[in-house]
Amino acid sequence: MRELKKDVDSHELQMKVLDEKVRAAKAKLATATNGREYELLKKEFDIVSQEQNAFEDTLLTAWNAFEHAQKMLLQKEVTSQESSANFAQTILEKNQKKEELEAALALKNKDRLEKQHGLPEQWITDYERMKRSVSNPVVPLENGSCSACFESLAGHEIAILARKQLSPCGGCFRFLFIQP
Repeated sequence: MRELKKDVDSHELQMKVLDEKVRAAKAKLATATNGREYELLKKEFDIVSQEQNAFEDTLLTAWNAFEHAQKMLLQKEVTSQESSANFAQTILEKNQKKEELEAALALKNKDRLEKQHGLPEQWITDYERMKRSVSNPVVPLENGSCSACFESLAGHEIAILARKQLSPCGGCFRFLFIQP
């Protein structure tokens, strides 16, 4: 924008210089004393006028470029403001969602602590360790075997599992439970 404005200002300055030349040539033409002098001054006036007319096209082109750039800048500013408003709205929505998820996580952690109460500390430690290495450290018992490694359990182990509600697998060491 600045470069285009400088270009327009430069062209306008040159146009003022040409206007002064036209005025000066007109003034000289008015003071002509004979026909020969009048013809020479008339030719000089015509040349300066043609130069001025030709330069007007250049000035108009510079002005058109500047005005087009201004319109484009205004459009980009509007688009930028709309994008900024959209981003602000998205950030607000994401922050609200984050707060909701953090509240849900806090509730889940509270529930987890309540459910961990009464479990042996070794089981909790084993669960934490296993959770880092496998995606499912607690799996259900299906058809008398572990649903992760498919190791079969003896009848008395299933009975123990039914009483305790949770027991480690002998093959993969995941915790087993019987689905209700």
